[in-house]
Parts: sequence; C-alpha cells; structure tokens
Amino acid sequence: MSKTLKITISAVLILAIPAFAANLLKQAGQAIDEGDYEQAAELYQQYTEKKPNKPDPFNSLGWTLDVLGRHDEAVSAYSKAIVLDAKNPTYYYNRGTAYMHMKADDQARLDFEQAIRLDTTKPQYYNNLGNIYFYKGNYKQAKLVFEKAARLDSTNATIYVNLALCAEDLDSADLALSYYDKALTVDPNQALAYNNRGKLHADRKEYDDALADYTRAIELDPDYAMAYFNRGTVHHKTENLNLAIADYDRSIELEPDYVRAYYLRGLALFSDGKYTEAIADLDKVLEAEPDNFDVTLHKARAYLARGMERFLDEDTEGARADCETVIELVPEEKASGLSPQLNSAVEAKKLLDMIPEPQPEEEEADSQ
Repeated sequence: MSKTLKITISAVLILAIPAFAANLLKQAGQAIDEGDYEQAAELYQQYTEKKPNKPDPFNSLGWTLDVLGRHDEAVSAYSKAIVLDAKNPTYYYNRGTAYMHMKADDQARLDFEQAIRLDTTKPQYYNNLGNIYFYKGNYKQAKLVFEKAARLDSTNATIYVNLALCAEDLDSADLALSYYDKALTVDPNQALAYNNRGKLHADRKEYDDALADYTRAIELDPDYAMAYFNRGTVHHKTENLNLAIADYDRSIELEPDYVRAYYLRGLALFSDGKYTEAIADLDKVLEAEPDNFDVTLHKARAYLARGMERFLDEDTEGARADCETVIELVPEEKASGLSPQLNSAVEAKKLLDMIPEPQPEEEEADSQ
C-alpha cells in the first residue's frame, strides 16, 4: 500500500439525449439529472421496447446500467446499439468500459481498438486502452498508448498520472517524477499524484519533500488512508515515533484490515517502549499471517523487552512469564541458524537464570 497502483479509468461517456418529443426520454433525462439511475434505466428500457430501431437510447440504457453496476446488462444494451449503428465509435468505447468493469480485459481491448479505428481523435479512447495494457503488466505498450492520449489532450492530469505509474513500473523514477509534476501543474488538486510523488521522494530519502506531498494529499482528501500510512513511515524512519504512531492510528481507523499498518505501528510502539501495545499489533498481523516467522521474532523481542522491564521493576512473576513465552515463540528447532541478535530465546534463558525460583507457600499452622 505504499503507493496507489490502481490506474485511473476515464469516465464513461454518455451521449447527449436526442431531442425527441417522446416523454419517456424526457423523464429519463430528468431522472439522470436527479441521480435516480434506477428510474432512468426503467424509462430507457421502456423506450427501447417501444422504439427498438434507434441506437442512441440503447447506448443511454447501457450507460445507466453500467453506473448501477449491472455491467453484463450494460454490455447487452451497448451491443444492440452497435448492431443498429456499427460505425459509432462511442458505442464501442462505452461497451469496452463496461467490459473493463467486468475485468473482461480482452473484450475491452478489442472494443477500444475498434473505437480508435473509427475515431483517432479521442484521448479517452487511448487512455482506457492504455489501462488494459497496464493491467496486463505490459507497461511499455501502456506508456506508448498513454503518450498518444497526452498528445491529444495535454490538459488531462489523469493521463500524466497514468504515465507516471508506467514509468515507476519501468524503473524510471526521474521520468515518473516529471509526469507527476506535469499532472500537478495541470491539476493541483490531485491527491493521488501528491501521494505517489511523495513515495518517490521517500525512496530517495528526500523526507521533507515526501512529508510535504503526503500532507498535501491528506489536506485534499482527509480520508486518504494510504497517505496517512505513507506519512507515518517517513515519521518512523526519521524517528518521530509519536507522529508515526498517530498517522498509523489514523490509517488503521480508515482501513481496519490493513495488516502492514498494524505491523509498522507495532514496530514503532516497540521502539517507543510500549511493549504490550506492540505485542497486540503483532498479534493482529499473525492472525492474518500465522506462518510469518519474522513477525513472530519481533513479537518475541517485545516479550523479552517487557520481561526485562518487569524484572527491573521487581515483578519477577511477570518477567518469568514473558521469558517463558519468548522461549515458546522461538524454540530451538526454529532458532537454528538465527544470529544472536534475532534469537531472543538466548537472552530470555539468561534472564530466567537471574530470576529467583518461586518459593512454595508455607502452610499456616493450625491454631489450637
């Protein structure tokens, strides 16, 4: 979750509703204006049943169905529009977008390619075709297609963000930074671009720049969990533990199932001497990843540190319990090959030798 990998999808187009006198179309248009897409879909459906030879209403029906998440029905409606008018590129583009929502990438690619054959001037056609190549991991081809989109529309920040993501996956950090800069020049309110640019700065240890970008992303989107997490990692690396923990707290509040946030918060809490809380976070990670021995080793270190603290506070019972837990977590069969720094069981055994054995309670003499 260090950066946003989901590439932005261009908005689905809806054709202007023809100025038919038909009351159904007027009502459908009004329903869309009011955000009542269910009603609009019903009205378009009624119209297409009455007038099955007009392609545009099928296209509008497909758009409303796609907005409602009924993507397979949307594909069917767009297909009927295409049968009636196979030369309209928008119908192919819209059907391709519905296929994309269904994750039917091959069908989507064919539709976007056909839309481009029919009209080479629309940047959104190239942008969504680039999305398909990106999803398939063909970043070089995606970059080429996005570059065509950018040449057609140099004012679209989304296209520059997509180019930046391709550059990142092609290990061209300098190029990615330049594309994020362009995106933010075009649209300075792109929280995603600030977050992702911040990650590139953090990777270069340009922590002040990274913090500034993450903070701006959060200002633009106060519920941006990833930006809080990423800012927390920078605070963590620069040993501002209280700030790091606060950002991890907010990230987890927004995304309670984000395992890595629990892991790093656990490490920050450990570094801050809050061993019990660190153990709780590491336990949360192990619930999701029970075989993650690295996390178990960190948990053992937390128990050992708490055991030492308890020993110094003369809580011998608590110290003994913590040391025994460490030995259970890092048994000899798993500890073989570990460096002494990672094998907390060695130190736990040494500490146990220093803890007095518990004395049996003396039985009180019966009073006569």
